Amino acid sequence: MARGTSQMTGFARFLIFLIIATPLIFFGVTYYKGEDPIQTLQNAFAGKTEVSVVEQESPKPATAPQPSKTEVNSELAKLRDKMEFTEKRNNELYKENEELKSELEKKEAKLKAVQKQLDKIKSAIGQ
Repeated sequence: MARGTSQMTGFARFLIFLIIATPLIFFGVTYYKGEDPIQTLQNAFAGKTEVSVVEQESPKPATAPQPSKTEVNSELAKLRDKMEFTEKRNNELYKENEELKSELEKKEAKLKAVQKQLDKIKSAIGQ
C-alpha cells in the first residue's frame, strides 16, 4: 500500500526554496540599490542593459546664508588646533609604543637568560 504522504529529497526542497527565495532576494536587492525592480526585469527581457534609478523627490534645500569671514576663520582655527592636538597625541602614542617595544625586548632577553640558567641547573642536578 502506498503511503499518504509523499517524500521529497533534500535537493528537491532546496530547488523549491531557490524558486521562492531568488525572486524575493532580487526584488529586495534592486530596491535597496535604489532601482525599480520591475523596470530592471523589463529591461533585462527586452535586451536593454541600462538601469533606471528611481528618482526620489527631495525637498529643495533653502539657500543657507553664507557664513561670515570671522566664522570661517574661527572654524579654521578650531580645526587647526584639533589637528595639532591629534598630531601631538599621535607622536606621544608612537613614542610610547617604541618604549614598550624596547621594554619587551629587554624582558624577552632577560627571560632567555633565566631559561639558560634553569637549563644549567637542571643539567647539573641530572634531570
